[in-house]
Amino acid sequence: MITDIFALIPVVALGILFLIFQKRDNCWRNAILSAAIVGGVIVALSTEFFSLFRLLTFEWVFGLWLVADILLLIFYLKFQSVQPIFEKNQDEKFPSFLVGLLGGVLFIFAAVGLIAVVAPPNNWDSMTYHMSRVVHWMQNRSVEHYPTSYVPQLYHPPWAEFAIMHFQILSGGDRFANLVQWLSMVGSAIAVSLIAKQLGANVRGQVFAAVFAATLPMGILQGSSTQNDYAVCFWVVCFVSCGLAGGMSPGITGFNTFKIGASLGLAILTKTTAYIFCLPSIIWFIVGGIKCFRGKMLRPILIIAAVTLVLNIGHFWRNYDLFGYAIGSPQDFTKEYKIEVFTLPNFLSNVIRNLGMQAGTRISRINGAIAGVINILHRILGVATNDPRITWPPGQVFAIATPSFNRPLAKILLIKFWNGQDARSTRKKILWDGHLARPSYFCKRSFRSRSQIEVAYNTAVDFVKSKNCTNTGLSFWAKNAWEYPLWVMFPEPGKPAPRIEHISTIDPVVKQKLNSEPYKSFTPCAIIYFARKNDGRQGKEMVVKNQTYLQKWSMEPLSVFVKK
Repeated sequence: MITDIFALIPVVALGILFLIFQKRDNCWRNAILSAAIVGGVIVALSTEFFSLFRLLTFEWVFGLWLVADILLLIFYLKFQSVQPIFEKNQDEKFPSFLVGLLGGVLFIFAAVGLIAVVAPPNNWDSMTYHMSRVVHWMQNRSVEHYPTSYVPQLYHPPWAEFAIMHFQILSGGDRFANLVQWLSMVGSAIAVSLIAKQLGANVRGQVFAAVFAATLPMGILQGSSTQNDYAVCFWVVCFVSCGLAGGMSPGITGFNTFKIGASLGLAILTKTTAYIFCLPSIIWFIVGGIKCFRGKMLRPILIIAAVTLVLNIGHFWRNYDLFGYAIGSPQDFTKEYKIEVFTLPNFLSNVIRNLGMQAGTRISRINGAIAGVINILHRILGVATNDPRITWPPGQVFAIATPSFNRPLAKILLIKFWNGQDARSTRKKILWDGHLARPSYFCKRSFRSRSQIEVAYNTAVDFVKSKNCTNTGLSFWAKNAWEYPLWVMFPEPGKPAPRIEHISTIDPVVKQKLNSEPYKSFTPCAIIYFARKNDGRQGKEMVVKNQTYLQKWSMEPLSVFVKK
């Protein structure tokens, strides 16, 4: 598609930035990190600025990156000397087997990158909030909070979705949505090898570090998704590398100090786990800097804090304005994850069980033996293996599961406790849940592993289209219902995109948004209702804004109500 070419404009800017920094630093790895950090800052600040004036449109985003390309190219051409892109240390040999290892890494990157471009986003989080929040922002031309039944669309840090939105606005589809994670995967391996060099590793150690990073099983699975774990990982390793380079030292240039603050700010703006993973390095850098330079550390610390705050102030303010606090999530969404008992035995229980989940094999006897050891250790600790106060979701039964090559299933096995049900039925369910539709030529591949839900979604959308409905309301009574597929199934070539809004919310705080414009004046001509089986809320009619809507179509889990 011709519009896909426009998505390459930001990539061109990153390429020119790389050439500029490579000339400046004569280190291609450091140049890649510097270019990525500057590019990440441009994405964050431009999105916030355009959002203030509801200018998140193709014209403005295209103009931003086109101007950036032109200015960066002019700046680059002013340099006279040309430095080699890849530095080479003549004192260190590069054995052929290291070349083979790097070749394997490149093969992994190529394979995952191909999957990222060819396959549509296909995991549960993408359907419920990653991609859903992107299309809401694009419709609203703003990243302001909006009415939704799934509140994580609002309070979670948004940088990864900011970047996805830039690609999606420029290309007109989600073909490049997975590239944010893939680029982060490649960048993380490069940054890890640089960190190894900064810590004194030779060429072999640097290559081994890159191989270790590139072959992480969960990393390979997530490298072609729209989740944000690899994105935050990249910013965290950038932060560590910049800190090791001496950016907090008073003798280092202000740009290095800026890079530390920017990478820390981008990490926090991407995923809340950055607070945890960055904290040890923050303490290490500050304590070491004060020990060596004493009072001279105050200025760089203030600069880093200021840059971090500037990058996050927009998201902090939106959360504070709606929820009353800048960081965290509404109580209704935290209580089910909350650990109720904080003791050393309970802490060790979670460590042991998480290690056990990583040890699963395809041999049931070995898995049973591992589970037996874990049960014995829990008896020694005096903690129940399935204590609901420290287990999520409550009521689950711990067991060792076999490895899986399916991304959604693998993620669930790594972060949740296996529920002890029949493995085949559970696997079948999750495999079905792992597919979706795409706004593009990928649509025919939608829901390919569960025809029943495909019929429900397709028929519901076709029914609404048959009513010539341009305003469609969503009434979802499930916290993590699939929303994104509906957005990509409604648009038709040559016709204006329909407006889609939530007309009800589960969270009472978010419900306030229904009384503000432009949502207050939104009147749907049809409502798509989503509810779990035997939900009990669904009737044959509903009243919304003094308008009566009658149920005209239904197929689990969807129903369509039309204005009377």
